[in-house]
Amino acid sequence: AGPNSVNLSPGTAIVSMSDAHLPQVVRLERVIFTDPWPLSAFREEVVRGARGGYSRVLVESGAVRAYSVAWFVADEGHLANLATDPDHRGRGFARAVLRDLLAEARRSGTANVWLEVRTGNAVAIRLYRAHGFRAAGIRKGYYQKGREDALIMVLPLEAETGREED
Repeated sequence: AGPNSVNLSPGTAIVSMSDAHLPQVVRLERVIFTDPWPLSAFREEVVRGARGGYSRVLVESGAVRAYSVAWFVADEGHLANLATDPDHRGRGFARAVLRDLLAEARRSGTANVWLEVRTGNAVAIRLYRAHGFRAAGIRKGYYQKGREDALIMVLPLEAETGREED
């Protein structure tokens, strides 16, 4: 267990996002983001799960506390969305979901994981840097509301080798 490890309490698990999670995910999305994804986008991600999508929720006692949406295409990964319930921040949930995603990226032979984050989101940038992500550029006016710039970050990965699971 390294500095980025997270021990989830009993009754807490990271699982594939399903239709049953969507009402809670969309409620959190609307609370957290100024330009939230619509329900239809999350529904598509649930469907996409078998086709290169990797959408996960961290559930504690039946309640969604954090979630992520990522895509794996060829040997590239893209973290499209990562969020934590504002009432439950500081408990390591975003870190746990990110670590789950990175473990899957390594298992699937992903060379790089990319993401965009608001340049003003210092907490998220610190989280990503703590996991080895580095700045790779700026997308001017990327976020529609507020026309805020996005910091592009990348994490080069080395795929796990010599291990077969399942």
